Amino acid sequence: MSRFVSGAELSRRLYEEVVQPILSARFPHLPHSAALLGRGSEVLGFDDEMSTDHDWKPRVLLFIAEEDEPRHGADVRETLHRELPPTFASHPIDCEVYTVRAVVRSGNSGGPIIRPDGKVIGVVFGAALDDSETGFVLTAAQVKPTLERAPMLTRPVDTGSCAA
Repeated sequence: MSRFVSGAELSRRLYEEVVQPILSARFPHLPHSAALLGRGSEVLGFDDEMSTDHDWKPRVLLFIAEEDEPRHGADVRETLHRELPPTFASHPIDCEVYTVRAVVRSGNSGGPIIRPDGKVIGVVFGAALDDSETGFVLTAAQVKPTLERAPMLTRPVDTGSCAA
């Protein structure tokens, strides 16, 4: 039996060994950031061998600057979809590219990110403490499983504390 490797570690390796080399070769001067955000035990570091039985996989969320989106966004997405392998370390992978530059204020969490054509593509979940024009968003694909379960989620939950 192989040794368990956490989702955070697998995701870091996926970025360093696969995603970053593709970006460096195809877009050598494009600034970007990568993260592991969203729901899942691996985000909080609580995953274990049992976590691998339910949509657990190495994944990378890639962020590029708003001003780079018109010139590079589509090419970056196309390149990653074309060049990323379907699996990494024997697990299916998930890589999404985000461009989010907006003023996010207290109370915006849960609000939609909407394309000009009206399609909801994400949900706001936070704001950067060090940059008033940077917000954090989960994609519609990431929140879809929870939205599908929403009719059954009737128990109140604590919102937790906020940074501000």
